[in-house]
Amino acid sequence: VVSAQVHLCDVPTPACLKRRAALNTEKDVMERIEAAVKVLRCLPPVRVQGYGSGWPDMPTVPSVIESEAGDTVPFRPTPWEVDDMEDVIFHWFKPLSTDDKRMLWKRAGGMGWKRLAFEYGASIRTMQRRVHKLLGGILDTLRQTVRRHKIVCDAPEQHR
Repeated sequence: VVSAQVHLCDVPTPACLKRRAALNTEKDVMERIEAAVKVLRCLPPVRVQGYGSGWPDMPTVPSVIESEAGDTVPFRPTPWEVDDMEDVIFHWFKPLSTDDKRMLWKRAGGMGWKRLAFEYGASIRTMQRRVHKLLGGILDTLRQTVRRHKIVCDAPEQHR
């Protein structure tokens, strides 16, 4: 089931609105979701507090060699990237059904159309249409949110 109407947060921050206004196409929306997937994969795992060692991790020999060579540098998301990820997860995906969320997240995570279609029991073209429709709905809602907020912010104050 594809959700028809998508409602986002009521009071977005000005920085959030600027980044939302920069989204003009469904490709931009998908790129933002892909960036959210990348950021979430790079965040440290959630662990129970109090059950850990106070000692630093002892690196293995190959990891020491790689870090000394400077070949691999771990990706560390910036605070703005984390904010964008939270915006995607908590605001863009909130009104979608669980299946729609999973489908978009898997596609943004790099799952191919054929495997995605097999998992959902539909044809490749049907999956492409569903993702296209979901991205279009998110984009329309983002545009409405930016317009609505701009109208509210640009309106003259009535209390003067």
